[in-house]
Amino acid sequence: MTLDCGFPAGYVAPPVAPDIVYHDPLTPPGHGIDAWRDFVSPILPAFKGVRVQQHVSEGDRVATLWEADTIWGVIEVFELFHVVDGRIKEARAFFDPRPIIIAQPDTFPGDE
Repeated sequence: MTLDCGFPAGYVAPPVAPDIVYHDPLTPPGHGIDAWRDFVSPILPAFKGVRVQQHVSEGDRVATLWEADTIWGVIEVFELFHVVDGRIKEARAFFDPRPIIIAQPDTFPGDE
């Protein structure tokens, strides 16, 4: 079953811990809610939709397979979350960044 999240019109910011640590193929690891917002805010306009394919959880860990319909095409993402007290404490995304890098070589110099 696929869940169409109605993004961006239905976007609601996830519950993020103030000391979140995030990992993404396009950036160095980040720490803290302000850094996370600075990372997420500029990329949100590139998203046309999000489809959650599968969630698997065990204890305080969640694995999510999802698709992002973006201006660069559909990008499949596998993401691991560590959830503490109902807030995302860590997020680690895995995806092929090449469609983004190819489309925006000036944004990611040396990564062509």
